[in-house]
Amino acid sequence: MARCAARRADENDIEQMKILMEKLIKTTDSGKLQQLDFEFFRQLALASKNIVYILLMNTIKTIHDRHLNLFLPLSTSLSTTLQQEILQAVIDGDEETAAQKARAFLQTGIELLKYLKFD
Repeated sequence: MARCAARRADENDIEQMKILMEKLIKTTDSGKLQQLDFEFFRQLALASKNIVYILLMNTIKTIHDRHLNLFLPLSTSLSTTLQQEILQAVIDGDEETAAQKARAFLQTGIELLKYLKFD
């Protein structure tokens, strides 16, 4: 998805991601942080211009919003560094870096999920 976004994002897509990133960096509320983080990746899907990614993110959004409380513990450890690097790669049109940083973000999320306890 990030690779496609780096290839296909237009000025409007990039502007929307920049606005989200600015909000993401400034927020301290864990619920808002989690929602903005998800919205950043949904915008990345839109920028990819790939209908499969867009539909997938829309489907996941329903689940994410319904179960936001399960994701809140991740927000306490959420750094925006990788998202900022993904955005910069998209701005630069650097497909490989965008893909690499997105993979690193997903791996970080997987590692954090290992330590969550779902009661």
